[in-house]
Amino acid sequence: MSDEELKAELERLRNENAALKKGASTGIRMKVSDKGALSIYGMGRFPVTLYREHWLDAMTKSNVVADIGTLAKALQNQVNDPASPSHQQQVSSLLEKLRISLGGPPHRKPPLTNGTNLAPIS
Repeated sequence: MSDEELKAELERLRNENAALKKGASTGIRMKVSDKGALSIYGMGRFPVTLYREHWLDAMTKSNVVADIGTLAKALQNQVNDPASPSHQQQVSSLLEKLRISLGGPPHRKPPLTNGTNLAPIS
């Protein structure tokens, strides 16, 4: 390649790079692959890519995702104020709600004992 061609190629690449950087700041973008996967760009460093069935499954679990976000906030409140019984109660109720949402059985407290007659834990 001649010096002129190299300079022209360098200028073209600089312009292309500037256009890509400008487009990256536009927010969330979506793209469908040849195989049918939907990729979402702009939510983090890497795209989130799932097939249709996985997206549908994730959307049916959206209430669980919201509950996890609420639980994280409640846990942060408990860390900031560990002596508050209201924060402890909120965390306990959210954990119970998540356990049931994820298909687990409700938490059962072990039976109370008087110390001598230990009841079997089932």
